[in-house]
Amino acid sequence: MVSRAERNCETWANDVINFTPWLAQNLDTLSNALDLDLERPRMEVSVGPYFLDLFAMDARSDRAVVIENQLDQANHRHLGQILTYATGLGASVLIWIASDFTPEHLRVVVRLNEWAADEVEVYAVAVAGRLRGRSRLPVARFFVEAAPASKAGLINRAPGSGRESKYVAFFRTLAPLLGACRLVPASNSKVPFAYSYERFFLAGYRDDRFSYNAAIEKGEVRAYLFIHGGDVDARCQVYQALRVDHEQIERDLECHGQVTGFRFKDFPVPQGGWRCLVGVGAQGSIDDPESAEAAREWLTVWIPALQQTLEPRLRRLLGETNER
Repeated sequence: MVSRAERNCETWANDVINFTPWLAQNLDTLSNALDLDLERPRMEVSVGPYFLDLFAMDARSDRAVVIENQLDQANHRHLGQILTYATGLGASVLIWIASDFTPEHLRVVVRLNEWAADEVEVYAVAVAGRLRGRSRLPVARFFVEAAPASKAGLINRAPGSGRESKYVAFFRTLAPLLGACRLVPASNSKVPFAYSYERFFLAGYRDDRFSYNAAIEKGEVRAYLFIHGGDVDARCQVYQALRVDHEQIERDLECHGQVTGFRFKDFPVPQGGWRCLVGVGAQGSIDDPESAEAAREWLTVWIPALQQTLEPRLRRLLGETNER
């Protein structure tokens, strides 16, 4: 299956040469997606030695708008660029356009909106382009993946396929069930994420280093603690300490029901270092409605169970790590 990034590159060969001029001429499409009134676009506006893709104004509020584009998946470089451009140009509306966004980058957009709710609006917008009919002219749809709280109703994530839609629907119905659990804060279960490279849902962040996640793929449903941030050495110490205590952890989990698929796993990441998880699993399929419903019920039991079992250990291990 052709990815959205590949299709976008087929639609516009280059984001600077092709996509930005197209967007400048079709700002109404983006305006409609964001409930803004974008006008007076200017391309390649300089900010010191750097150049912003597109500068515009919101006619409704007379606010300056910076728009940073990329036809591939969102990355750190473009995040830094849009913050630099917004600061240099005094913009209070930031629009970051990409083919896909990782959960980590969406969390940054959400946090920026929380930190500066009265000063800026930050949007993460996925673009899906195609060439129309015989004319082969580019057309696009924009999907708001993250927005200010006041624009939450605009969020409409772009499904990559009919199967992708199943994942989004699965996690959207799972979110309120987890939010109702006292052990998984509702504030952390409002926004489900489903990506083609990994089908998972960030059920509840303990902090910037640990999260309790749900996944359903390849005939299995999983609940797990994901150790993904912070100092690599500290992360390794916590993971290894949990692994040493695996027999007691499994016994503690048995208080919540029969434990299956109990595992520890660590794996490298492209940026260097590694990530790891601790979790449990069971059979489950996104394709069968009855199996999906059973998986949903299973997750509402085992994500809180995993959090209740591991939290005391994490508090103790983090305390020991911080003392060193």
